[in-house]
Amino acid sequence: MSTDSPSSSAECQPNDYALRRDLMREWAADLDQLAVLQDELTKSRAELEWTRCENIAQNSAIEVLRRDTEVYKEEIATQRSELQKLQNNVDRETYRQLLENYWTVQAELDKTKIELDRQTTAFAELQRQKDEEQMAHMNRLRAEILSIFAQAPAGFNAAPTPAGGTVQGRPQVSPQLAPTSSNTTRPQPESITRPLPHCANTSSLITTGNGPRTENISGVKPPIKGEHEDDIIIVESSGPKHAKYLTALPEGRRKELEESPEFVTDVDKSTVFTRGFLSATLGGSHQPLIVKIAKQKQKSLAESCNIEKFLVPNQNQNPWCPRFPGEHGYMFVGLGNERETFQEPERLNLFLSVPTGGSKALEVTYMGFYEVSSGCTTQRRRVAHTITHRATQLRGDHGQQGK
Repeated sequence: MSTDSPSSSAECQPNDYALRRDLMREWAADLDQLAVLQDELTKSRAELEWTRCENIAQNSAIEVLRRDTEVYKEEIATQRSELQKLQNNVDRETYRQLLENYWTVQAELDKTKIELDRQTTAFAELQRQKDEEQMAHMNRLRAEILSIFAQAPAGFNAAPTPAGGTVQGRPQVSPQLAPTSSNTTRPQPESITRPLPHCANTSSLITTGNGPRTENISGVKPPIKGEHEDDIIIVESSGPKHAKYLTALPEGRRKELEESPEFVTDVDKSTVFTRGFLSATLGGSHQPLIVKIAKQKQKSLAESCNIEKFLVPNQNQNPWCPRFPGEHGYMFVGLGNERETFQEPERLNLFLSVPTGGSKALEVTYMGFYEVSSGCTTQRRRVAHTITHRATQLRGDHGQQGK
């Protein structure tokens, strides 16, 4: 064991005191720093505790939201299931209603069809009766017209002449038609060749055909002996087989006319008068092809016979026009105001104007009651002119038997 001398101990005491003082100062500083750190630690713990509490609260809220979400999902699934059930029910109900409506409409449609068929049948029967009444009425009117024209004054009307005679300088052509068909043995119906009830002589006998007429009739043979002795008269022709001024009727148009029924009429073609007499007796202008009579300008005859329109074609300008009562043919109408005429068939009285032996004066004869319709679907240009005409078909007298 070593011992320090008193002198050395006295020397060491001030140094130890200073050292302890420095250490105390360092400890004090460390304690202050420790206290600061302790405060910071306390604050950190408090913040951590607050954060933990916040996390717990947030977790609780999240858990609540999760449970609510599950509940909502279950409710949505339930609603979807209910909606699907409702949709299925609606579809079935809608389909049932549609099916019921379909059968209801189908039943109504069947009833409507039955009623329509009944109405159609009734309408057809009424139309047939109306046509018959109209034909009978037109026959009576035509008889009145013929009787009035036959009693026309001498200044307007020329007296009838026998076959082969002349009317005001014009050669009288016997009303006998020569069929242009190559089949000359084609049988003629009984109604085609028969004596006419109102004929003054045998020269007024008319048989219909579809070709140009023949001239220079040599005479009339006696009736054929046999069962129908009173029904058949044969007229021979020794002249040319075509009219001098007549242009050839195209084959297609001739065949179309051959499909139309033939008629026998009792119109006396030998009764001749002028356009002026026609205008004065019926009304309307004395120039146009299609004569329209205004209601306030109808003459008494036109008013009593209900004549508001009639046709007066010129034979020179209409070479395919009928030349004998009951014959079928065509006439030309212009492409001006008459362009849209006869798109629907009309039944009109037909008069034929014929030049008198090269003179510009015209003689007019009554041809009968005709159905007029558009008989040409294409427009045809005349060779010598730049004017295009439309052919209109004339079908024979619809007031006669044999329709």
